[in-house]
Amino acid sequence: MELGKLSEYTNMKENFEKVIQMGMENMWANGDNYKVRFNRGMRDGEGEMKMIILGKDSLLAGYWEDDKYIGKVKLPDYKITQQRNIENIRVSQLSQHGAQVRINFYRLGNRNPNINNLQIESSGGIGVLRNGIVEYDVERFPFTGGVIYSTPNKLQTTVLKIIVRFEINYPGIWNIDITN
Repeated sequence: MELGKLSEYTNMKENFEKVIQMGMENMWANGDNYKVRFNRGMRDGEGEMKMIILGKDSLLAGYWEDDKYIGKVKLPDYKITQQRNIENIRVSQLSQHGAQVRINFYRLGNRNPNINNLQIESSGGIGVLRNGIVEYDVERFPFTGGVIYSTPNKLQTTVLKIIVRFEINYPGIWNIDITN
């Protein structure tokens, strides 16, 4: 390929990639029209889908993720709804596939071996304590869970009642680290 044509081709390719990243309007053969960002060729982000249903124009506005409509409002991935006597809570999604929530307990930078009077709460699914980790096998999302337990304070001069309640809105393997 000649140098001038190669440069022109490269510029066209870069411009096309910018358009794909920014999003654009697409029309399907049946007349459906979709306007939103695309990510890896799939609808992603806030947008509108104009369709003809039973001969009438219809509009579906909201959020898409991985080419699936998720609703008019995008919920946060998770929310801590209650916490008491906690120094830090860290929530992370390890995988988008699966249906499990794990809670790890820490004190003074190490695993906390002094978890007493543990109560496990769950909106659906089974929560069990295995090797100092609470594991929920979740039946459906959104999932609401929590733990209540007692543990000594850092100086071991008194016992603290710890309460953590949370909501997780999307499927996956989730990890919650509680430090007190």
